[in-house]
Amino acid sequence: MRRIIPFFIFFLVGHFLYGQTIYNVNGKAGGYLENSVLWGFDGTPLMHLSNENFYTFDGKHVGFFVTGILYNQQGQITGFKKGSVIMPTEPDPPKAPKAPLSPKAPLEPAPPRPPLLNTFATTTGQTSNSGQPYPSAPTKNFPSKSSGSVTGK
Repeated sequence: MRRIIPFFIFFLVGHFLYGQTIYNVNGKAGGYLENSVLWGFDGTPLMHLSNENFYTFDGKHVGFFVTGILYNQQGQITGFKKGSVIMPTEPDPPKAPKAPLSPKAPLEPAPPRPPLLNTFATTTGQTSNSGQPYPSAPTKNFPSKSSGSVTGK
């Protein structure tokens, strides 16, 4: 039993933090989460994850990652992994070789997590590998699989 628990923890961490595509509010693949870094499909490192907080590489807090959904600091949805929101998604583009990671600056303190809303944000200020705001779309409400809300609550 003691050998099974570490393997199970390793499996869960690997499943949730390795190669998970993050889709924008239009269902288009905007990047993928691997080893706590959100990469663009062009190989550019976009942000990194520390606990449930996303930061730029210069240490600026940009959002929260909770139950497979990326929220901005206002609690609006800016991205999600497949299955976290009931929404069709486009196929993933091919992954380019990864650029070297920038050194991580000291992290600013994370703000308190706001109430998580069932609406998509119109923009995050971040840009995707295409240079477009990551992600961008009109504010909308979408149901989740479990209870009629995006977050499943």
